[in-house]
Amino acid sequence: MNVEPRQIIIKRHGGKGSGWFAPPLGDHVEEKEVSQIDMKQEVPGLSPTSFGQENYRGIGKVSYGKKDKKVAMENAKDIDAALSKVPPEHIKGMNNLYVTGGGFLGSAIYIPPNPKTGRASDEIMLMDGWLEKKSSDRQQSLLHEVGHRVQLVIDKKSFSEFERQGLDKYFNDITDAKFAKNYKRNHHASETFAESYARYLMNTEQPEPLNKFWSDRL
Repeated sequence: MNVEPRQIIIKRHGGKGSGWFAPPLGDHVEEKEVSQIDMKQEVPGLSPTSFGQENYRGIGKVSYGKKDKKVAMENAKDIDAALSKVPPEHIKGMNNLYVTGGGFLGSAIYIPPNPKTGRASDEIMLMDGWLEKKSSDRQQSLLHEVGHRVQLVIDKKSFSEFERQGLDKYFNDITDAKFAKNYKRNHHASETFAESYARYLMNTEQPEPLNKFWSDRL
């Protein structure tokens, strides 16, 4: 799911901490992937507003959630697992990726930059609906939003080709029926593009023409 920035107002969480996975890096500190870190490790200075890190996989700031360290750890595992499947250039330079409360827009959303208004945005929000999903579905949901970034920012030509080939005809094949009715016909191409991107990276079953489209590009 993606929306134009002007359509919603975002309430940001406060607190900047350096992050429970990311002590300030220096010559004496070894940078590690999140998946390589002992998730039970206690980090000095941990506070309820520091469940995140900056410049993770080229993203300006990543927040795993607030208040509950155990939940934040589980969020971090799934976020790391999903992003490890993504070509680095598809997320590099994105401003924010964060877990937040609420669910008025669904489980996850990508908000693109808006050159007309100068709004930076370019961020993914993971909401309450995302927290309720099982691990594999959480990863696929996040990858879906990365797919929208590919569509809107990274590779607009591929999206145009996707539309030219009429691949949105597979919308109902890969969209949950209870959500499909929420999308207008002119949104089918963007949703099919993003969902097929996520399914390809997760190796989830989908019509072969969609797999072929992505195998030619990834």
